[in-house]
Amino acid sequence: FHLQDNLAVVQTEAIDLLARYGGKGTWALVTGSSDGIGAEFAKQLAAMGFNIVLVSRTLSKLESVCSEIKKSHPVEVKLLARDFNKNSRVNFY
Repeated sequence: FHLQDNLAVVQTEAIDLLARYGGKGTWALVTGSSDGIGAEFAKQLAAMGFNIVLVSRTLSKLESVCSEIKKSHPVEVKLLARDFNKNSRVNFY
């Protein structure tokens, strides 16, 4: 960024995040993805070509976001409904 007439001016360039972080088949994990900023972030990453892991407490909301993503983008989506505040155990292996 630079200063112009005492105002901060930010110059932005498009960054190919998919290429930068692994290319086709790369996964992005988005917490709080059942609504709001988290859901929009997941949709934007899917639009870039990332496969998505949606994480939130409410399975029905995750399923809704998953459906929206799959309708619009040819990516894989996995759901993880957990409340990590309650020390939920997740068996990944």
